[in-house]
Amino acid sequence: MKPISVGTKRAVALAAVLVSAACIISAADDALPLIRMVNVPLADDIRMLARQSNLNYILDPHVPGSDFGPGRLAPKLLVTASWTNVTAQAALSALLKEHSLTMVTNPATTVTRIAPANLSVKPVPTSQVGTNTSGVIPLLVMDSVFLTEAVTQVARSASLAVSLDPELSATAFDTAKVSAAIEVFYRLRGFHPRQWIGGSTFEQVHADFFARLDAAVFGHFSHFKSLHNDDVYKSLSLYLGTTHSAEARRQLREIAETTKNNEQTLICLSWHRDAADIDFLLPYMLADSPASRSLPYHFRNSYGQAASPYLRRALSEAKSQDTRLEAAFEHVHLGVPEGFMYLEDAALKDPEPQGKSARPLERIKQFVADYLASYVGVRKDASLKADIAAQVRTARLLLCEGKR
Repeated sequence: MKPISVGTKRAVALAAVLVSAACIISAADDALPLIRMVNVPLADDIRMLARQSNLNYILDPHVPGSDFGPGRLAPKLLVTASWTNVTAQAALSALLKEHSLTMVTNPATTVTRIAPANLSVKPVPTSQVGTNTSGVIPLLVMDSVFLTEAVTQVARSASLAVSLDPELSATAFDTAKVSAAIEVFYRLRGFHPRQWIGGSTFEQVHADFFARLDAAVFGHFSHFKSLHNDDVYKSLSLYLGTTHSAEARRQLREIAETTKNNEQTLICLSWHRDAADIDFLLPYMLADSPASRSLPYHFRNSYGQAASPYLRRALSEAKSQDTRLEAAFEHVHLGVPEGFMYLEDAALKDPEPQGKSARPLERIKQFVADYLASYVGVRKDASLKADIAAQVRTARLLLCEGKR
């Protein structure tokens, strides 16, 4: 009889039937006439064979198919294999060996850890877990606690001394869920129907709903900060950027001061368009940091002409050449002569390219073609330094005549 090819979804069911049919009348240590797997995920194979072997096990986070850690993100391994006249335990051992996995037993518990063989995982010493871990706990109540805290509480109740993987003890489970939940709130907070024209604003009409959203976020702000997670901070910043209140601005400032990856936070603070924030944002624009390059645009977009003195400072004081160039572009958008003059000078002095960064001349040339060439007399096909600088000069004379 020819083998039948099935899809992955049906393969799991097929493997389960083939294993279960052989196991119905078999004990864990009985040889099974046939065990066959067809395109079944590795983790499902392990689970079915472990169940028949009466094996209480956990998957190491590094095993593909694990519910958390690197294994959760790894590509699924599909297994096609068959064994005849072997025990489930023997089939499991062969499967693990084939995929460079090993079973780490623990003398103090009934739990076996299945882990990559090259990690050299060692059993937890009996001194850490004790020998009596099966006592009955009269009552254990947990209400709305995070998973890592729940694990710690259960272990403490069982007199177990546990240590969580550093990535997990930083609430790897919780941070992903918290970040995703806040992002959903942000989508709701920033929603404004396009067909909403005239009269009270959408936010005013649904003030109670938005107030409940704000209460949910602000009420847990101290916990969000305690996670010290960049993804949480980013989602939280997006939410605060769409929340028009002094408290939201204060919290954004606090996040910006306490985190290194604060580009999104600084951008979201500018969304409030409050000129009182400009002096707070200026040092970040002048610093040599990933956030500095993006800030000139948001200064101009959020504060308009009020940003001009600060962009002028960036032209001379910003530590990053990219930031100085962006400040010049935004000055041109504001019609400020200093921006044009900076671009003229930068084009003429442009050095040979270094590393992988785009030459300032190439960026100026693209800016001329994309923005300035729409004005009469400005050509978009300039390529030489002097020619590009001449096009910028022509645009300056057209747009800034009488401003100097």
